[in-house]
Amino acid sequence: MGCLCIVRVVEQRSVKERGVEQQVFLGPPHVQATQHYFGWPELVPVTDLASAVKAIETIVEQGEGARGNWQASHYGKFLQVLQEYRELKPQDTSFEPARPVVAAFVRPPSDSSEFTLISDPLTAGVSELLNASYEVTLQLLIRYFVHSSGSETEDELKTLSGTAVDAMFLIMKPLGQLLTTLPVGPDLPGKTAGVSVETPWLPKLISGMAWNVALLCA
Repeated sequence: MGCLCIVRVVEQRSVKERGVEQQVFLGPPHVQATQHYFGWPELVPVTDLASAVKAIETIVEQGEGARGNWQASHYGKFLQVLQEYRELKPQDTSFEPARPVVAAFVRPPSDSSEFTLISDPLTAGVSELLNASYEVTLQLLIRYFVHSSGSETEDELKTLSGTAVDAMFLIMKPLGQLLTTLPVGPDLPGKTAGVSVETPWLPKLISGMAWNVALLCA
């Protein structure tokens, strides 16, 4: 409901009425992420009140399904999955559409005192590889989003954005799927590991690091 509240405030034109529109929409428009770099047609630059309303409307309709064709929104799709599960389960009580995944970590998290650690060496290695891939992807995206006029060429910006998106689908997705098939360890028989998204090595912003990764993956 957060996005819905925001769009209602924006629609009331409170920003424009207060005369602070220029103070709210900061930064050069040409450095924003758009379809040109990431391929998604819904990704539009937000530079003023009108474009902000359009972007938030898309989030509200596609994500929360609060308006428009809610059946096609993320909410509608998840609701359909739930309804189909409730129909199929009585027909076959042994039907389990999901793997027996538990939240498990390679190392103790700093923000929780209750956690499950992965004790299987192979599973821990796959989880570490996925975590490292996630951090590398963040590094590429950070480098893209802090670019300024003239800091990168057009081809370089496309390399950064394209490599980041490819890493999501070609590296992180298959690793995540593999991880959920691997055992947590002998202390939890029958349970498999979920994606923990640990970032213990989250690097400081180093443009050279991002470019080394991009060049290797290009």
